[in-house]
Amino acid sequence: MGTETETGSNRYTGGVHEMGIAIEVYRACRETIEEHGGGRLKGARLAVGELSAVEPELLVFAWEAVVCESPDIGAELEVVWCPADQRCTNCGEVKERAEGSWMKLCPDCGMPLQITGGDELDVLDLSFEEDGSGEAEERHGDEGSTATDPPG
Repeated sequence: MGTETETGSNRYTGGVHEMGIAIEVYRACRETIEEHGGGRLKGARLAVGELSAVEPELLVFAWEAVVCESPDIGAELEVVWCPADQRCTNCGEVKERAEGSWMKLCPDCGMPLQITGGDELDVLDLSFEEDGSGEAEERHGDEGSTATDPPG
């Protein structure tokens, strides 16, 4: 079972949505590189939020499978983890919690907590070597790419 990708390689995509995400991130990176005259992808940074339902380790593994038979073999994917915060709308404070655990009510005042952040899934930047020059060029937050500012 496989799917023909834009690069012409046969890739397994069943059962793991991280593979589909890796393919789309790679496609977005290639489009951005082509918009800037072409070249070889060296690496990309991707913000992944705690609530995005993406496992960073699986995404990196899927990325390696996507680039392994491409002209960009060896291109690295760096995942920037973005946790979600729980803020009390009454106290205004971010409440500490154990990773993966959630509180419904503020432990101090009993009011409902609001969840902020953690839904990121954005290409932050990428680096590539321009065709023919052999020089590395970095593009950060290029117009027309899926890049955004890094989480603060």
